[in-house]
Amino acid sequence: MSNSLENHLATALIDAAATTTVDDDALAAIVRRANTPHARHRPSRWTIVGGLTATAAITAVFMVNSNQGSAPTNLAFIQVPSLGSAVNDCGTVDQRPANPAETAQVAYLPDTLPDGYGLGDQAPAALVQQRAASSVDCWSADATYVDNQTGRLLTATVGRQGNEPQAECQLPDGYLPAECITIGDRPAALSHQGTVATISWVTADNEFASLSGYGFTTEELVTTATSVTFDGTHVSFTPPLAMTLIENQAKTRDDNRDVTYYNATYYNATFGSADGAASSIGLSVTTWNNTSINQVGPATTIDIDGTTAVVVTTGGPGTGITGWTSNPSGTSSVNDAVPFEQPAGAYATWTSGGLTFRIEGSDTAAVIEIARHLRPA
Repeated sequence: MSNSLENHLATALIDAAATTTVDDDALAAIVRRANTPHARHRPSRWTIVGGLTATAAITAVFMVNSNQGSAPTNLAFIQVPSLGSAVNDCGTVDQRPANPAETAQVAYLPDTLPDGYGLGDQAPAALVQQRAASSVDCWSADATYVDNQTGRLLTATVGRQGNEPQAECQLPDGYLPAECITIGDRPAALSHQGTVATISWVTADNEFASLSGYGFTTEELVTTATSVTFDGTHVSFTPPLAMTLIENQAKTRDDNRDVTYYNATYYNATFGSADGAASSIGLSVTTWNNTSINQVGPATTIDIDGTTAVVVTTGGPGTGITGWTSNPSGTSSVNDAVPFEQPAGAYATWTSGGLTFRIEGSDTAAVIEIARHLRPA
């Protein structure tokens, strides 16, 4: 589900609930205000786990009008399994400029660039992110399999982010792009993005679990999700045949750490179009040693100086990856979402020498070429 649709619905309800007098007519008043196009917007807070998509990790509880005629309003209480509200934080995060020695750890640039590309006006910079220790559970673990022949990709994550998990799944009939299912005996939500889908649920141990896949049937994803286990250290699951494990990140706390980031944003390129449209490629290098797959699509592996990197295509023609947005008519019904093709994009990520590299842009070939030519700056 696209952020634009979720934000449109959630903001309307949050604002309505915050500005409606609680009386005998409160419920009807909330619905009326939620459907008012000029309701004043207020920011809402979303909680996302490690490499999970926003669809999988958001708690969504809405009251909406799902009736497009003149009949009485129908209410739909929508909630998918999630981490719940962000009451218990995983530690305050601050950052500072890196000193020369810290910068030297992570400073990498390509020795050559693809045709048409040049280093942008913004100079690369290194920062140190400092995260305070917290007393609550803040950790994640993940595993990823890929089939290089077909591009199919499966990635599973189990984690906690200090929040109270909410296991319910309530959705109205015909709701798109998600539906309620069960994994074992646990309520789960299945979100659809064309050739990409994600199943999210809260385990019997009150841990948040998610499985995302590209190129699988619903039945295959459900079967695989049922096989997801966590032994307290590693996530494991049984993938279809011919898939190779490329990432198995052990349980790692997200707090009480310093991480040095080097960002070269962006490499700019123009493609000679009449309107001068430009594309860009961003590079990041970090001492946070974790190549979690946080977007799913057609995937392959490549060799980067003896290290295996994964390249994931995240949208564009031929991938079948679909986003969702509210109907242009401006109605706010949950049944009024319409799909759109996700724009072309790709990223490459790998870990080498204690560093994690990530290159992202709209041109897959350029992303791969830059990845192959990275050198210490």
